[in-house]
Formats: sequence, C-alpha cells, structure tokens
Amino acid sequence: MATIASVYAIDTFKRTIEEFVSDLNELKINKKKQRTRPFFKRVWTRMKVSAKEVVDAVFAEALKRDKDYEKRWIVLVDGEIKKNQKHKKSIKR
Repeated sequence: MATIASVYAIDTFKRTIEEFVSDLNELKINKKKQRTRPFFKRVWTRMKVSAKEVVDAVFAEALKRDKDYEKRWIVLVDGEIKKNQKHKKSIKR
C-alpha cells in the first residue's frame, strides 16, 4: 500500500466566527480575504516501506526545519485506528 506524506509551512489564516461559519455554509461574506498558501512544501510517496518509516521521515523533516519547536505542528493521519495509535509513538519521540 502506498503512503503519501507532506511537510510544509503556512502563515496563520485569521478569520472571524462569522467568516468561519460562512465557509461551512459555502457562503462568502468577504471574498477579498485570501487564504494563505503553503510554502517550503515537500511531498513524497513510498510504496515499499512501512507507514511507520514514512511517519518517522516526516517528523525528521519537520524537526530539521524547526529544531527549537518554535512553530505549531499539526499532524493529520488518515487510516486505521490501530495504525494511528502506532504513529503516536513517533510523535512522542
């Protein structure tokens, strides 16, 4: 099974509660406000290595970019619950 991973930086996208709710309803209160775009993006796929190895590589890449943990890290994992619990071990390291 293929594993796809991505690491990138993005500026904060600030919005009001009304703007957030209107996005949920697909209404546009303020069309002038542009979403921030990712930068320094790295995307890769692996076919022949375990998901754990890919997750470890993602954290190694993120740590290389933010050695002092100054930025907010967000992790999104899609898959089986048991596999996601294994990824938590990588996060704790």
